[in-house]
Amino acid sequence: GNTATNGGVAYLSTKAEVTVKNSNWYANTATSSGGAMYLGKGTLTVINSTLGGDTAEAGNTAKYGGAIFAKTDKTVTIENAALANNTASSTGGAVYVQSGTFNMYDGLISGGSAATNGGNICATSGDSDPGNFYVNIYGGTITGGSAANGGNIYVNNKTYLNVEGGT
Repeated sequence: GNTATNGGVAYLSTKAEVTVKNSNWYANTATSSGGAMYLGKGTLTVINSTLGGDTAEAGNTAKYGGAIFAKTDKTVTIENAALANNTASSTGGAVYVQSGTFNMYDGLISGGSAATNGGNICATSGDSDPGNFYVNIYGGTITGGSAANGGNIYVNNKTYLNVEGGT
């Protein structure tokens, strides 16, 4: 795996528009945010890919967002992808979205672990952030997460959770 302060594999800067398709990213580490990917402002779409692996050792790790950390005015979309066994020493075992939108269309998010909030998914926004933010789950499975608050999903403050189908 790869190691970085932010974005173990990739650091995606302001206004980036990135699609990851048919890829496997595992055993990457960020000492701060985004074990596999750090997204500044922009759009990230992960299609038919796996971020993490079959065991905790194969998962990606970071302090915030074990696999993906997305910050401010961005959209992260997962389509038929798997995020498995990723770990955050603080928040968002698989994904941490800060003041943005997370969409999941089918796929699997499982085995994520975070010390505080969101074993698999954590989505937050600050009081001064303009607008509302969303976590939209359209099918798929989210399971096996572990955290002090929100074993699978944690949302707060102007962030809304919509679930249609799935387990």
